[in-house]
Formats: sequence, C-alpha cells, structure tokens
Amino acid sequence: MLTVNKQPVNIIIVNSFSPDPPFLPPPPRLRIFFI
Repeated sequence: MLTVNKQPVNIIIVNSFSPDPPFLPPPPRLRIFFI
C-alpha cells in the first residue's frame, strides 16, 4: 500500500511545482491526498 500511496504523492509534488495560477484552487484530488 505504501508504494501505491507514494506514486500519487509524487504526482502531487510534481503538480505543486508546476507553474499554476495562484488564484486557481488545487484540484480536489490534491486536497484529498494532502489531508
């Protein structure tokens, strides 16, 4: 399970580093993983 969880976490990190407009909230998926 840890490996499966680490994969999405890595994707989130990549998305966070990607240039996203600050006025746009993150997708719900990111929120679920961050919680």
